[in-house]
Amino acid sequence: MRYYLREAFPLPFSDIHHGIIDSGIYAIKHGGLVVVVCPRGFGKTTTLVGIMVYAVFTHLLRFPAIITATGKDSKKILSLVQNWLCYNDRFLEDYPEIVAPFFESRGSSQRLAATTWRDTNENCAARIQLTDGLICLPDNLGYFGCRTITGAVRGLFVVGLDGSVIRPDYSLLDDPQTRESANSVPQTQSRIDTIDGDVAGMAGPNRAMSMFMAVTLINRSDLA
Repeated sequence: MRYYLREAFPLPFSDIHHGIIDSGIYAIKHGGLVVVVCPRGFGKTTTLVGIMVYAVFTHLLRFPAIITATGKDSKKILSLVQNWLCYNDRFLEDYPEIVAPFFESRGSSQRLAATTWRDTNENCAARIQLTDGLICLPDNLGYFGCRTITGAVRGLFVVGLDGSVIRPDYSLLDDPQTRESANSVPQTQSRIDTIDGDVAGMAGPNRAMSMFMAVTLINRSDLA
């Protein structure tokens, strides 16, 4: 990640960063439930989103879903991914089949939707839909989705080019509590119920959802 995302990670990773990365990759490759607790400002969100991008680009994941506390948080994360797709020269050099249409669009969702492949003249099917909490990579190569913990978590899916319904195969819960909810027992329990029910069920019936939760401790009875 420090090669492709050097602007996001200008300093060497600490042992704690390496631990987060190893845990995140383990959850992606082997499934299960992983929780890490870190203070704010540690860079855990950028690190974990970087892991998801790596996993999609290397076909370890197809559709990771990010669950945040607020809509503002979701938009910030998708905007970060959009920026990497549209302006990272190192990604373009090594993964042109994924990022070339985004580079061509220079961040314009309308231009991206109209972008075609030069060799086939077929629409690339890449999309930036920040208001819907969704980024679609070309030719069904992958997706990034965002929802808030209090939003329509179960309603996150896309329809593939062949008409198939594609649901998330991994979820990152990034600080899914606010200071207000952390100090409210009912709100905390509601978030726990959403994680155990809606988030765990995002993959669809009879399919296990791998989940990675990064949290910051606000008080001893909160979600963390």
